[in-house]
Amino acid sequence: LLVGTLMFIFHFIFEWLYWRETQCVMPYWNRARKVPWDPVIHGTPHRFRWFGLPSMWFTSSDAYVDLSLWIHHAKGHPCGRKVNKVFPEEMALFSLSARNACQLRQSLRHAKLYNVHEASFLTRCEDAKSSCQRLGSLPKGKDPEELKIDFVFYDIQCKEYLQPEEDY
Repeated sequence: LLVGTLMFIFHFIFEWLYWRETQCVMPYWNRARKVPWDPVIHGTPHRFRWFGLPSMWFTSSDAYVDLSLWIHHAKGHPCGRKVNKVFPEEMALFSLSARNACQLRQSLRHAKLYNVHEASFLTRCEDAKSSCQRLGSLPKGKDPEELKIDFVFYDIQCKEYLQPEEDY
């Protein structure tokens, strides 16, 4: 019983640390205007005061939702089934090489919304209500929608953002 309880406690702590370090979304500085929190300008958010900033984070919940949507359709999940988890630590490991970081930055910025089942590019419909209905096939002559996520490193010592070069 003691060993099982200790294992459960350690597992719970590990899962919390894992979530905190890899799955965090920064709060909005101004929710009404959807201005994301910038650690350089606004400092450390209150919820990160004790343990500091996480290892990696998404600037906004919109970026996280968009990445989940792109993964959902690229993997061919049926409508209604959500992506359980995004694994940004895999992107972080991939980006340790400068060449890979450049490739990742380009991929996140220019990834097209593509549905594997329909073998077609998708676009968002403005009038639809649910996440599955708000997407439609791409009309002829229109460019596919891009992900437009910017991949950035943050140096906490210098308090500055760094980006991989375009052509490395």
